[in-house]
Amino acid sequence: MRASKLAYENISRTPELYREVFKSAREEYLLEAAQRQQVFIETNNRITFFAPIIRDVFPNAVFIHLVRHPGDFVRSGMRRGWYTGGHDHDIGRITPVNTAPLVKWQQASRIEKIAWLWNETNSFVEQLKRRLHSEQTLTVKAEDLFSEPSTLKRIFLFLQLRGFDRKTVHAMLARPANAQRKGSFPSYLDWSDKDKHKLKEWVPLASQYSYVL
Repeated sequence: MRASKLAYENISRTPELYREVFKSAREEYLLEAAQRQQVFIETNNRITFFAPIIRDVFPNAVFIHLVRHPGDFVRSGMRRGWYTGGHDHDIGRITPVNTAPLVKWQQASRIEKIAWLWNETNSFVEQLKRRLHSEQTLTVKAEDLFSEPSTLKRIFLFLQLRGFDRKTVHAMLARPANAQRKGSFPSYLDWSDKDKHKLKEWVPLASQYSYVL
């Protein structure tokens, strides 16, 4: 988590350092996949801020941009205790690096801080996507991924993978393995108008993904 935050803050200034860090951390996995004639797929969102240098290290890399309704994202973060200082990973959670947003940040509620995290992370990804060819990225909504088998089929096609089986996908969707069970915070639809307005103010990118707030 700390390395991820440092990448967010510094990767544009010292890309060569992060290339070496990423290569050292992943080349053995890639070598093993190649030896087995397999595809290596990384699902770890903590390397998001390393994305600008990944194709420098592994030129055949492609990217799936997974987006989630900002209200659901904020609810999850509230339930997990993000930006309380008490969560194990808060030490590596990004915060504004420029002076102007920092002043507003210091007065922000946790809902606003987690909303900023959603918008800032997706903004970072969008900047990367503008530098890549369309066939090198695929944008997927989490809501579709976890409800529509056709979305997973799109991913298989994008990654040029064989073995898509609709029955298996239906069975997996019926019993999600990563459903969050800890913490308590209302669903977005049950928020107060004040909190919904706070969210809308901090996530201007929501409309780009056709999210209605």
